[in-house]
Amino acid sequence: MTLLQGDSQIGKNDRMLQAESAGGGRVDPEAGLQKPGYLLRDFALTSTLGARLQISDYRGRSNLVIVFSGDDASELDFLQDAAERRKEITEQDATVIVVLQPSAQNVHSINKWENLPFPILTDDDGRIHRLYGALDEQKKPFPVIYVTDRFGEIVSVYAVLEGKKLPGTDEVLRTLEFINSQCPECEPPEWPR
Repeated sequence: MTLLQGDSQIGKNDRMLQAESAGGGRVDPEAGLQKPGYLLRDFALTSTLGARLQISDYRGRSNLVIVFSGDDASELDFLQDAAERRKEITEQDATVIVVLQPSAQNVHSINKWENLPFPILTDDDGRIHRLYGALDEQKKPFPVIYVTDRFGEIVSVYAVLEGKKLPGTDEVLRTLEFINSQCPECEPPEWPR
């Protein structure tokens, strides 16, 4: 028996995205850091508040800034600045999500993470860090930021590798502004209703 896309027997993860069925969506087949222009691989993790969050739940609704934690927590500076500028990020129809590998955070106080106003997902076994290329050759996590449009297409990838640093909030906001300028139908209407 062949199941069709709309068949109720197919699980949510088995359905094709609209862009995939139209031939426009593609997921980077390579392991490691995903490349701009490809769709972000979907994943689901539990937040520090106990809620299960799936990345595809944001598809069609919000641009994403997904921040993967590293061993040295250098991404905390970015996240603290982003928390202070949360209103600007929200105005760009964006959601910040943090993926934390708790075992890598032994050096830092977990309280620094829990005070952030963003969903914090725990990647206990490092599986998601590995899938997204946020582990170095010694299998230690390093900071990576993915910026996607509301349809899950990766627009920018920032990784702390070979002396590179994470971008500032200004650069991420400019990327979000660019995303919104490329999608005029996503902007609020010009005429009042």
